[in-house]
Amino acid sequence: MERAFTSSINQSRAATMYKMTLFVKTCSSAGVDRFGNETHELSEPIAVRGCMFAPGAPQDLPIERPEGVKIKATAYLPRGWAEKLKRGQVSADGKLWLDVVGEPYAYPRDMLPPLFPFDCVVPLKEQDG
Repeated sequence: MERAFTSSINQSRAATMYKMTLFVKTCSSAGVDRFGNETHELSEPIAVRGCMFAPGAPQDLPIERPEGVKIKATAYLPRGWAEKLKRGQVSADGKLWLDVVGEPYAYPRDMLPPLFPFDCVVPLKEQDG
């Protein structure tokens, strides 16, 4: 009984210790251009609490990326954000914006501990141009 109680306390602490707020711009369709190509627009910045941000790419997690793309940073976001980030941008300070690489996906819930605060790893690169 004591072990279960201690484990519950540790999971609760883990869920509340990540207090970093990242800023996210989601991407949505803005119609088509005169050549019939789909165009996109970014939303206004959205503050997302309970995140983690680290420079570079995680060494123990292979991340697929297009040839020549260098991962500048990695963001860890809470549940519900993976499907909203394709073509989006993330910023740690609201000034320097990094592009999301690829299409983030959520980890299956069965893979993660019940109170684990993140469900997606988001590789980020510097903006082109």
